[in-house]
Amino acid sequence: MKWRTAGLVLLPTIAAAQGFPWELSPRLPAHAPTLFLGTAIHIAYTPSVAALEAIEGEWTCATYRHGTGWETSLGVHAEWWYASQSAFRSTLAVEQAALRFAAPSQPLPLRDGRLLLTEYQLRSNFWLARVEVAMKQRLWSWLWLSLGGWMALQWRVREEQWEVVLSPSDYQFRTFPPSRQRRLEQAHSIDLRPYGAGIHLRIGYDLILARRFPFYAAPAIVLGSSIISLAKAAAWQRWEAGVELPLFWGLPRH
Repeated sequence: MKWRTAGLVLLPTIAAAQGFPWELSPRLPAHAPTLFLGTAIHIAYTPSVAALEAIEGEWTCATYRHGTGWETSLGVHAEWWYASQSAFRSTLAVEQAALRFAAPSQPLPLRDGRLLLTEYQLRSNFWLARVEVAMKQRLWSWLWLSLGGWMALQWRVREEQWEVVLSPSDYQFRTFPPSRQRRLEQAHSIDLRPYGAGIHLRIGYDLILARRFPFYAAPAIVLGSSIISLAKAAAWQRWEAGVELPLFWGLPRH
């Protein structure tokens, strides 16, 4: 807040950083902060398009082409407002992703004349450590758009491949005990790349949460895509559509 003197009268003028009417001090001049630190939680639906072969022993059973999944992440964010309506954002986050692919098998005739229909399933969980840099620009009022690129280290914590019976409804595999699904114990593991890269597009709204100190939320819708294959020797692109809720605190200026 800045003060103008006119004789014995003090006239306050509110210093608005990023458009927020923060009143950092009711009596003393104050500089609105330009650097903000915060944390964020991120949840997203992550469909995949791929060409991953399901191989058991020496036989190619099917090709996984379409997958679904979910990811959650927790991150540390920083925003530097180099202009009143523009900022740089950096992020360091840890993500956990669960992905699942399904691929139909070829129908197999049974002795009673019926057809055995099954599908192969790839169930995978992995972790990512992600670094991201983005540009943020106000569009109107406190509505903003952001575009950024990310790089990540990724490692798998679990991968399983299964064959599941679709029909007939009474058919069971000769497992112990008999079951309508069996794990492919001899399945070849998908060769996951140890790193990844991609882009994020965000549209969000800065929401002031306090008047006496710089504290705001920046909820956003997040769209994204990987730009390199997640697998070493096959195509695997992962898309993303989710929501994010960061909370930012301003660092004092001197």
